[in-house]
This record gives sequence, C-alpha cells and structure tokens, in this order.
Amino acid sequence: MYYAAFILHDKDRNKKMKTNALGMPTEGCGASNGAQGGISGGPSWNDAKFYVGECDRISMDIEMWYS
Repeated sequence: MYYAAFILHDKDRNKKMKTNALGMPTEGCGASNGAQGGISGGPSWNDAKFYVGECDRISMDIEMWYS
C-alpha cells in the first residue's frame, strides 16, 4: 500500500497553518521523500508517496523546509 506524509511544525501552537499572501506555509513543514510544494500548491502525491508492505515496519527522516 502507498502512503505519503506531510509534517507541519506549529511553532506558535495555535493548531493552524500560517501562510503568506501566496498561501505558502510560513511555519516549517516537510513531506516524505523530500517532496516540496511550489506556487501552484503543496507536494504532489507522486513525489511524496512511498510503499509499505503489509507487515513492514518503516522509519524515515523528513527534512523541514521554510518559505
């Protein structure tokens, strides 16, 4: 089965994603496989997806990026 992960660092702990005038996050965020979004939107599914087998156990590092 395929999955993707998107992580947001809610720095001010207000449970909301802060964005700039273009709608890009202003708090740190990251996605699986190093996928990044752009002006047209967030990371694409194809860039972020990864496969996990039925009995697999996984671990991954996610690099945070800032706009």
